[in-house]
Formats: sequence, C-alpha cells, structure tokens
Amino acid sequence: MPAPADEQAGSAWLYVVRVAVDPSVEEEWNAWYDGEHLPQILACPGFLRGSRFLSADAEGRDYMTIYAIAGPSALATPEFLAAKGWYRFSDAVEFTTAVYRPLRGEQQRES
Repeated sequence: MPAPADEQAGSAWLYVVRVAVDPSVEEEWNAWYDGEHLPQILACPGFLRGSRFLSADAEGRDYMTIYAIAGPSALATPEFLAAKGWYRFSDAVEFTTAVYRPLRGEQQRES
C-alpha cells in the first residue's frame, strides 16, 4: 500500500513522547526502555530512528524521546499498536505525545 500523499515528500515527520517517571522505578524503567521498548518501537514499519533526552532541569526527571517517522501512518501499524504502552510501568508514568509534520526541507548552517 503506498504512503498517503502528505507522507511522500521525503522529509521525516517527528513523533515526540514526553514522560515524567516516578523516581522509585526510574532505574528499572530506563533499563526496560533502552533494552526492550525502544528497540521494539524502532523495529516497527515507518519508524526511522529515535533519540532519548533527559531534562537539564535539576528539579525534575522529565524524559523525551524523539522519533523520526515516515508519517502518521506509522502510528497505525499493527506492530506499533502492539508495542506501544508502558508495560508494568503504566502506573508510574505520566506522558504526552505529539506528531509534527515537516514544513520545509532541512537547513544547515553555512560555514
């Protein structure tokens, strides 16, 4: 099945997941996220790459994962629907998600 017209432009879309995790499970959650969850998500069709970040704010333990995806249809595949979620950590996280579409081609700083 071909990608929808708005996904054929060639620029990656972004799927952003922001998470606040309970400190009591943070170490175990990070091990699960890095060792199991992230590889499962990246194996889903339409997921191109992912990077994790931790807030520089010393008062909070806020995490963000930015995935480059082929387009919104990546979020509707059976593989993604089966892999998404927080496993045994559902009660220990608060999260938001957002999808961003590209506006123009990537630009780089001139030397």
